[in-house]
Amino acid sequence: MEITPEMIARQSPEAQQMIVYLLGRVAACERWIAELEERLEMTLANSSLPPSSLYPHKIRAIA
Repeated sequence: MEITPEMIARQSPEAQQMIVYLLGRVAACERWIAELEERLEMTLANSSLPPSSLYPHKIRAIA
């Protein structure tokens, strides 16, 4: 559902403020989700992390 400026204008001033605020928060969350999805698509070939950092919980042999 698209929320149009006309729909917002029909609301009380308090409701208009809440709607504008919440629409901004939704947009920010959508940008954050897109960034996280891009991170998930990284592989060894395109990641800037060294291979040793990929498995930080791996038990290493003590010499």
